[in-house]
Amino acid sequence: MSKCKKVIGSYPICNTASLNVYEIDDANDRVLVSLNDMPPRWYKIREACNTDTGEWEMGFNYGGAFVPFSDVMRVD
Repeated sequence: MSKCKKVIGSYPICNTASLNVYEIDDANDRVLVSLNDMPPRWYKIREACNTDTGEWEMGFNYGGAFVPFSDVMRVD
């Protein structure tokens, strides 16, 4: 499925891995994400407090880590 969808954002993990964002479904509060070219899965959009700034950020949990949308690079 990841070959058919266009990547709209990327979150780098290391030099050989990244999370690819394919779709944001605001109506159902979810985001379609995959690791590299693995089949994508839906993740619930959440809000978490940034402990450095004290501000709330929107994002999603992946593998026990919170990924804020502000850290996802937009891909055109």
